[in-house]
Amino acid sequence: MKHFKKLNILVLSLALLIPVFFISCASDQEVITKDIAEKKLYDQAQRRLKTNNFVSAILTLETLEKRFPFGKYAEQAQIELVYAYYKSVNYDQAILAAERFISLHPRHPNVDYAYYIKGLAKFNNDKDLFASAPFLGEMTHKRELSEAKESFEDLSDFITRFPESEYAGNAKQRMIYLRNLIAKQEIYVAEFYLERKAFVAALTRADYVLKHMPKTPQVERALEIMIIAYEELGQDVLKKDVEGVGFKDDIVEVKNGFGRNFLIPNGSAILATPSAKKVLAENLRQRVIKDKKIIEDAKELEKIISKIKIKIKAKVGVGVKLFGSVNNSDVSKELSNNGVELDKKSIIISGNNIKQLGSYKAKIRLHRDVIFEVPFDIVAEKK
Repeated sequence: MKHFKKLNILVLSLALLIPVFFISCASDQEVITKDIAEKKLYDQAQRRLKTNNFVSAILTLETLEKRFPFGKYAEQAQIELVYAYYKSVNYDQAILAAERFISLHPRHPNVDYAYYIKGLAKFNNDKDLFASAPFLGEMTHKRELSEAKESFEDLSDFITRFPESEYAGNAKQRMIYLRNLIAKQEIYVAEFYLERKAFVAALTRADYVLKHMPKTPQVERALEIMIIAYEELGQDVLKKDVEGVGFKDDIVEVKNGFGRNFLIPNGSAILATPSAKKVLAENLRQRVIKDKKIIEDAKELEKIISKIKIKIKAKVGVGVKLFGSVNNSDVSKELSNNGVELDKKSIIISGNNIKQLGSYKAKIRLHRDVIFEVPFDIVAEKK
């Protein structure tokens, strides 16, 4: 009897262990099969990429990513999709894949490649649009260049972020081509405006070339267009900043009496004669070179000033009225107390003099292109 009991216990134990054994084996088999399937897909994609079979490689890489979104080849599949789309001349998908990779993996070692392809795809997309109409010849610059401009900006962003990237040299060469093409279009449009006597619009286009593309062959023609436009407009050249009128070297259009009776006699302006405009054009050329550094420094100073809490203490009479007044000189002194030396002439306060407590704003002009407002408070001085 005892023998049968032992036998029953043994059979029961085996019955319990056998399913566990098979479950364990099945689980191991599932993992092995999954790993093998993922590896096979990845190897297949690699073979297709090496043989330049990019369309088939895309199908394999897309399948790999969908089936194994968190697998060990997922990230590599995503960056190789960027490459495969680009090589298959599917530039729109290459851009989307690059943007997706940048968004998902901003610190990936190969993220520079995604930025590079993003700009390159737009560059080639635009070139292919033109190639579809080869009869246009040298008229490339006469069509819409929005994608060329986007490509220039994206490649510029890439070089700024990754100046040491292995792709930086190629990106710079493409930027030179794009810069010349865009400058050529700007001059073409400026000429169009000149013919239609839209002189201000022509000036804007020519000025854009001078400021943003000073190393292109189109600079000389941009200067010529500016001289012609200034001459046609019959405006005065400011020799110094004039509040409410303009800045030094600006060409301003004012009433004839105001120009001849006030601006010119006191040395604030000269007549915009052809010779004066030629001198101005050369000044503008030199200013383009110098202004870049000046503007950068001014913007840095703007950041510093914007962080300062300006609080001016003043003697108070009845209520909120002050003994005396607060002006730009007081704001300049308070900035000096906080380590920023700024000429009071660069600070503009509406009404010039403030005569009561409260919160106000001053306009600070560090450069013609760097003008901003800063808040300041006038508080009662403790007795």
